[in-house]
Amino acid sequence: MNLNLGKDLEDLKADIEIGLKQIEQGQFADLNFEELLRETN
Repeated sequence: MNLNLGKDLEDLKADIEIGLKQIEQGQFADLNFEELLRETN
């Protein structure tokens, strides 16, 4: 069992929450999300 997994998940959750706040504030309003999704899938 990886004891660091919980810490990694907490860090990831924090990063996601920061990203969502930035999106809400319009900092990424100029990104093309559909194109971004195509690139990541």
